[in-house]
Amino acid sequence: MGWETRNGKKVYYRKLRGASGRVRSIYCGSGERGELAAREDAERRSTRGGVGNSPHKKRRAPTISQPKMQHTAHQKTSSRLARA
Repeated sequence: MGWETRNGKKVYYRKLRGASGRVRSIYCGSGERGELAAREDAERRSTRGGVGNSPHKKRRAPTISQPKMQHTAHQKTSSRLARA
């Protein structure tokens, strides 16, 4: 979401992701209409607590124990091969 300059004029667009995953730009207006849409969007974001439908927000970072477990399994396999 945000302000863009088109043909030397500031206009406000909403960015929405459709069911297909593609981002669409929705023209909201310039001047007072654009300001109103920008305020509505800012209010909506503040009440919802963040970015919203961002796929990055939903993705979990790997925990430290996952790589350690993989490393430990690799060490055990290496030790068995070295003994053979």
